This record gives sequence, structure tokens and C-alpha cells, in this order.
Amino acid sequence: MVALLLLVAHGLWYGAVLPVAHSFPLFGVRRVLTTEPLVALTFDDGPQSPYTEQVLQVLDRFGVKATFFEIGQQIDREPALARSVVQRGHELGNHSYSHRNLILRWPGEIAAEILETDRRLRAAGAEGPIALRPPLGKRWFGLPYWLWRSGRTLAMWEVDSGDYDPANSVADLVQGVLQRVRPGSIVLFHDGSFKTRQPRDRTVAALGEIIPTLQARGYRLVTLGELLRSGKPSGGGPWESHPLEPGPNPAKP
Repeated sequence: MVALLLLVAHGLWYGAVLPVAHSFPLFGVRRVLTTEPLVALTFDDGPQSPYTEQVLQVLDRFGVKATFFEIGQQIDREPALARSVVQRGHELGNHSYSHRNLILRWPGEIAAEILETDRRLRAAGAEGPIALRPPLGKRWFGLPYWLWRSGRTLAMWEVDSGDYDPANSVADLVQGVLQRVRPGSIVLFHDGSFKTRQPRDRTVAALGEIIPTLQARGYRLVTLGELLRSGKPSGGGPWESHPLEPGPNPAKP
């Protein structure tokens, strides 16, 4: 109740009340309710050499399209790499400009983080609606409301690969994803690491096992946009988020 009151109070800064209806959950889409065997692979924190290119090569090898949630400052560093993602048939999403925590930010700050990145994504070739994934998955108060009023999709995930945690081996990543994927899942990976510059070679190696296994099970791996068009978006509450520090191994009890 306190969180709801704060959300509404924060929203009053925009001079409007909450809409009575919207096609996407307020606190983000975690999966899509669909009868089709579709799964969306998503990648955060890029573009970053050499890992984005390595991920693209794996996707190309298996004929898979995915969605890359990119950081504006990363695009500034490697604009050609962002363009390459689009040129190879993949989808771009917005992961903010600076990867700052957007909780309790003023509307102008939120808008700047999102719109500055939108401009860079458009320059890289992004077409159609651009979904947003908040930094660290944190999305209380002003951010969901801003997106709600703007008609934007807040994209979360159902399956976290755990590739941000160096304690997880390639086998852990593979097992953790394969055990939890189901039709309509949105899966979280990282092709960059922004401030820490953590290697993503485990992600690249794990994808080489995860993708063909899912394809052998009959799944078709698609962009988030295609997955959203296949069924009804399903969300969760405002509390789930990405750990600030390496979390528990998702493949272990």
C-alpha cells in the first residue's frame, strides 16, 4: 500500500492520473502467455567488443534472432557495433543512457536517460516500438509510470541465465536456463558489462549449447517483439530485480 501511494504521488508530477487500461503490465513483462513454442533471448549492457560480435556469430550460426538492450554510453563508444546488430536482423531495446539506477528519479531525469538512448538506437537503425529494460531491473515509482503514460513496454525477464555471476560455470548457465525455459519465456543474458568490463566468454560458450538444445526440443527463438505479438504479456510485482552483487547460482538449490 505504501509503495502504491508513493507511485501515485510520484506520478502526480506528470500532471495526470493513471490510465484505466493498458496493453502491458505496469511493472513489466516477464513472459508471454502463448500456445506457440516461442522463446525470446535478450542481451543487456552492450554493445561491447569483442563479446557482442561473438554473440552475433553464435546467433547467425543457428539462424536465431534476438533482442539487445543497449546502453547509450556504450553505443557512443561503438556505434558501428550497434548498427551491426540491426543489419543482421536483430532487435534493439533501450537499457538507459548511463545505466544509473532510475528509482525515485525526477521525470526529467528519467526522460533524458531514455530519450537520449532512443536517439542513438534510431541512428543505429532501430525501427518500430523500442522496449525498455531498466538498469539492474529496478523499476519502482516514476519509471513504470513514465513508460505507462508513454505507451512503452517495460521488458523484464522470466529466466535469468546468471551469467553476471563469475561463480557460475558454463555448465551452470546451460543447466539453469534449460531447466526453466517454457513457451513464452524471456531469457536474460549479457553481451556487455559496462563499468566492470567483465568477460562474457562464458555467455558465448553457453549459447552454443543452449540454442541447439532448445531448437531440438521444438522451440523457435525470436525477438521480444515477435514474442509479444504471439500472445498475452504477463508481468510480476515491482519487487523482483537484478542483484547488485553476484547472486546465488540459479542452477543449484
